[in-house]
Amino acid sequence: MSQSATSTVQAFVNFDGTLEVFFTDAQNVLYHQKQIRPGAGWTARTLLGTASNKALKIAVGENIDHRLEVFYIGTDNGLYHIWQVEGGG
Repeated sequence: MSQSATSTVQAFVNFDGTLEVFFTDAQNVLYHQKQIRPGAGWTARTLLGTASNKALKIAVGENIDHRLEVFYIGTDNGLYHIWQVEGGG
């Protein structure tokens, strides 16, 4: 995982045993990283959505088809969410 400072973080265990981590940087920009396989290294940090997706608090849930949905409180105090188009995707 990246060594940059974060202000909030939420981890989730996928159906295949890999971990996914959703976090913000010092500017509250929302990012994501995933394990390559259980117990292995991590993918590169990727922006979740656009740089304007700024989050104060994050929650992650899994749908019955294994798609993850990320809910977050934006810096404008609005409630937002982003979802995977396919499980593990």
